[in-house]
Amino acid sequence: MTYDALQIANWFIRRAGMEDRKLSIMSVLKLTYIAHGWHLEIRKEPLFDNRIEAWQYGPVIPDVYRKFRAQGITVSTPYPTKEAELHANDERFLNEIWDIYGNLSASRLSELTHEESGPWHIVTQAFGNYVPIPNDLIQNHYEMKRSRNVDLRQARNDALEEADQLVNSLWKTPFISDDAEQILRRAGKGIRNLKTEEPK
Repeated sequence: MTYDALQIANWFIRRAGMEDRKLSIMSVLKLTYIAHGWHLEIRKEPLFDNRIEAWQYGPVIPDVYRKFRAQGITVSTPYPTKEAELHANDERFLNEIWDIYGNLSASRLSELTHEESGPWHIVTQAFGNYVPIPNDLIQNHYEMKRSRNVDLRQARNDALEEADQLVNSLWKTPFISDDAEQILRRAGKGIRNLKTEEPK
């Protein structure tokens, strides 16, 4: 289901309010854009149909910016709009985005949307500012991000497996001292703990 970007922005503002927090207009814009990007990657369809443009300081959804700019730097109140009820799957999706990105500063969120070779960078380098960023470019970027994350996770798991094998081989060394035994036990425990943790 496709929504209005204002409804997604309102969702993040209300979600922040549940934690007694207020978001800057920059954070609202970036969170809405990032949610759209991951929705394109995961669901292969847009989260909203509103136009996204490459402005001087990053990707902007003009419809969202224009509605909230009157509140100033900090946005505290959702914009009144007729909203369709969020589907349960979309509610879960937005909560996942919030859990990952909701505590990041506005400047950090901005950095994430200004990545070199990212959609904003490509469009501004080719065409300048205030031009639309197409969804296929955004989707491709987030698909590449997913691929890099998978590669990093595999490399991490491979390194842990090698470390585990090394510790096991050292256990077979004859005449291990008490100190060495304690070190091996701590190393083995640390590796097991890391294997069960989700990489960040």
